[in-house]
Amino acid sequence: MGGGSKKKKSVHALGAGAGAAISPALAPEAPEPGISSGVTATMWGLYWNWQSDAYKKYQAGEISAVELYTQANGTAQKLGIPVPLGIEHLAVLSSDQEKLKKEMAPFVETGEVQKPLNFDYIGVVPIDSDFWGSYDEEYAKFLEGKITYEQFQENLKNEAVKQGYVNAEAVQGEQEPSGPSSVSGVSGSTHPAQPADEPAGADKGEGSPEAAEATAVSPPVSPPAWLLDASPVNEEFWSEVAESGPLGRPLMVAGPDIEDQTLTATMFSDPGGDPGKDRLVLFGKIREESEAKLLDALDLEGGHVMKVKKQVEQVKPLPVDEQEGYYQQLLKVAKSVNHHTGEGKDNVIPDHTLKGMVELRTKLEKLQGSAQDEMTKAMIQNYLDQLKTVEVAVAAKTKAPKVTQFTAPQLVEVEEEVVVPNASGEGLAAKKRTGSRIAANDAGGRSVWDGQRETNQFYGVEYAIDLGNGYQAVYHPNDDSVPFSFRGTIEVISPPGVKDGREALQKLKSLHLHAEPPASAQEAEVMYLERNIWAQGYDKDPEYMAINQGLENLALKQEARLVSQLEAVSGLSQEEQLILAKELILQNERSLLAEKTRSLKRFFEKKLGLAPGGLEKLPSYRPVPGAAQQKKGFHFWNRFDLTSEAVRQKTKGYVITHKLEGVGSDHKTSSKADVLCRIIENGGVLASTELRRRMGVKHSGMSSSEDMKTGGASYAFTFFRKASQQKSYDIVWDPETLLTRSDWFATKQDDFGATNPKDHHYGKSGRTRKVEDLPDYAKDANAGSLRAQVMFKNGIDLLGEHAPKYIFVNTEADRQKVLASFAKAGVKELKGRPVEDVVRVR
Repeated sequence: MGGGSKKKKSVHALGAGAGAAISPALAPEAPEPGISSGVTATMWGLYWNWQSDAYKKYQAGEISAVELYTQANGTAQKLGIPVPLGIEHLAVLSSDQEKLKKEMAPFVETGEVQKPLNFDYIGVVPIDSDFWGSYDEEYAKFLEGKITYEQFQENLKNEAVKQGYVNAEAVQGEQEPSGPSSVSGVSGSTHPAQPADEPAGADKGEGSPEAAEATAVSPPVSPPAWLLDASPVNEEFWSEVAESGPLGRPLMVAGPDIEDQTLTATMFSDPGGDPGKDRLVLFGKIREESEAKLLDALDLEGGHVMKVKKQVEQVKPLPVDEQEGYYQQLLKVAKSVNHHTGEGKDNVIPDHTLKGMVELRTKLEKLQGSAQDEMTKAMIQNYLDQLKTVEVAVAAKTKAPKVTQFTAPQLVEVEEEVVVPNASGEGLAAKKRTGSRIAANDAGGRSVWDGQRETNQFYGVEYAIDLGNGYQAVYHPNDDSVPFSFRGTIEVISPPGVKDGREALQKLKSLHLHAEPPASAQEAEVMYLERNIWAQGYDKDPEYMAINQGLENLALKQEARLVSQLEAVSGLSQEEQLILAKELILQNERSLLAEKTRSLKRFFEKKLGLAPGGLEKLPSYRPVPGAAQQKKGFHFWNRFDLTSEAVRQKTKGYVITHKLEGVGSDHKTSSKADVLCRIIENGGVLASTELRRRMGVKHSGMSSSEDMKTGGASYAFTFFRKASQQKSYDIVWDPETLLTRSDWFATKQDDFGATNPKDHHYGKSGRTRKVEDLPDYAKDANAGSLRAQVMFKNGIDLLGEHAPKYIFVNTEADRQKVLASFAKAGVKELKGRPVEDVVRVR
């Protein structure tokens, strides 16, 4: 294979999230009869290959939960794996395990089906409980034949009682467990698709025959149509890529490695018109935390130094404490109390100290109401107890006892530099070279490319990677030499003539990246919620950080347990360890999606003052990415905290505007009307610098090179202005048309759209994501001012949902030229208005 062999690396080099890489590719021989050397990776590899196909049949309604379980036990027996199996051997996601349990319950109760190993505890014991560590230990003994099934069940029952889950034998978990709460703060028996305020089994007793009939034969709910449109799996999608022109067709992918979970497929035409030489390219951006996995897959000429993440246990303060400064505030008030108390002192505590004590208690009690993990809860209680001793000292006019910072053992990621030797033959053949771009050109609504690249020192460095079978990848790393907006971008280039990109998607696996369609509905919804966290300004909120910390601690804990178990299995080669560990860690990440979705929904419901389950009922709650309707360019999501009417009320008397620049070094060689015509005929998107370069459009903005350094090149620039100034600009929108998007931010002055926190322009004049701030930003701005800039990620679709209110040109001749371009593109209306009403002479 052209890409070289897979590397043999330590499982510990995976780091958090590294499992989003490679599905099990084991195809070993079946165990020979009569051999009893224990359960090997070969057996498990064969089992999981079978399970993947069987579970798809269950999801399609072809087999029932009982049939799935019966067949799974039969397959395990043939492979030499002890039975009965646990429910975790049927499904990975906790929500799916709970669903299977409900369907199997009537048959387990009647004895028709032998109880699965962990049946009593699914949906009852929280997934972050230490109980599951004991479960793994007992299961290892069961696998080795050291204990029987009955002994296994008895040991688990005793452990459940010991940890406080006294009702763990309840078949359906009707009662709340008396032990620790789950990570999400929601009962584990709530299905993600079921409103939290609607109790499970509300209409029928879950153990009743009616309930069994309703669950056992009903096929799973099909994915929503919009998800299959945004995250396609069929051939029709790839035939539409060429029709999408220079903008390409976006698709959502699974896993945590790709920014916005979105890749864009673009078909570049051959300059000579030969369809056999057309080139399909997948564009995407790798998250910075996933870069180490990609570099780990390479065999570089000349070698390189890479940073490898590993997990270690450290006793240290919690991240939320270091971020919010709870201990520092406690220490400050304690010192102040002791400074003003004692012999020779007036024993009068300053108002600012008393106020600080009240503020600290309020913060801690607020966090206490939303904390998800046990360590955060313990920290809060510790600080509240210490604060109480300070309050008592104030009342008694005595010195307060010494306060100490709360610390706890935590699994944390650390980075180590590892030298990868010169071309060792392990991994994908790759070369580090001077940075470059695809040298495409736009040609009347098409992008043409002959396979050549534009090399320039300005682009820093890049990795050229041989993926095998004629496929190539070019990756632009997170290196200081690479312009900020270009960092992390990747191009996967198919051989000439290939029209279907599914093999290109598979090639991403060889880069240790998980980027396959379809994304699950939960993954798409988590992306939507995370987008709104950023848009609504909650990315630094202590409650949100506590949710993330709890989930991260749980993920690290489970990953460490998985890795240690794999290394302990006899007969498991290092290659098998690596493959299986990556898949298990990926499954671990995805298993937390249901918990993360529920936690974020409850977070927003609290912030917005909604009842449990109220978020999904908002008319503005739409997890559908916006480009799913337009099928081109890029995805965007709306803000559910803003309606068009709310934006309209906050921005009365204002508009959003854009000023076009002519083509040429003086920006005047081609007229603005010519530029506008080219935009319309190339897909109708007011594109960011990065998107224009990808499309092959040579037109530059006012400061394209500088914007690449600051990161602003990933955004389309607009201005917030008084409506009375609108004719001084070329494109004008009502604010409510654009500001319900979740990907914009604004700066008070011209900060070059900086998103690079190390750039000197970043945050220089102030920035906001609040609509109500914009009128103040623009109050002194005149037509020539660069104040009050509003940036929109990727661009703005002028022909679709974000069509402008007006387009102003200088002459009637320019107006007719623009209208002709609309006619050529087949566009007669913009948001229901004739284009003739939109295009106007100043």
